[in-house]
Amino acid sequence: MRLYPILIILMFFGVCLSGCVSPPKEEPCEEGLSTIEYLPDPEGVTTANIRLADLDGNGVDEIFATHPLDGTITRTICDENECIEQVFDQGFIAPVRTHIVDLDDDGFTAIIVADLG
Repeated sequence: MRLYPILIILMFFGVCLSGCVSPPKEEPCEEGLSTIEYLPDPEGVTTANIRLADLDGNGVDEIFATHPLDGTITRTICDENECIEQVFDQGFIAPVRTHIVDLDDDGFTAIIVADLG
């Protein structure tokens, strides 16, 4: 199967980029890449694809994420005080990709969803 060599290569590059191949036990690794979770996921839903776009024209990008395991797409709108999440689940089976684009140059942005179902 051709997938295994690709996964091994990706894992190798991930370890090299992190800067932490074998850190000493008494000193945790603090070099390399770090991640910050802006949107907590208490239900353990896997996010496959994230897009940013300003659909409401207020100058702030909304966050669009696909969740193939539960068949939903979420739109998160944040301001200075809070973030509000809107869930779309109109018959998706496993949405994996979204593209946000004005397809016909009419000034209205469309959200295109690739669904594995």
